[in-house]
Amino acid sequence: MRLAVEARRDLGSKTAAIKQIADQLGLHPEALRTWVRQAERGPCYPRELSSIAR
Repeated sequence: MRLAVEARRDLGSKTAAIKQIADQLGLHPEALRTWVRQAERGPCYPRELSSIAR
């Protein structure tokens, strides 16, 4: 996720950053875009619950 955020600063566009990083990692851009969105929103569950689920 950090790569996408840093690339966005350099490229000036979130879409371009996601595409570039996804290509480098061999991922579909939409998959990376979904992960970045989830990371930006933060955890969906309280920390205790997510650690129990693991």
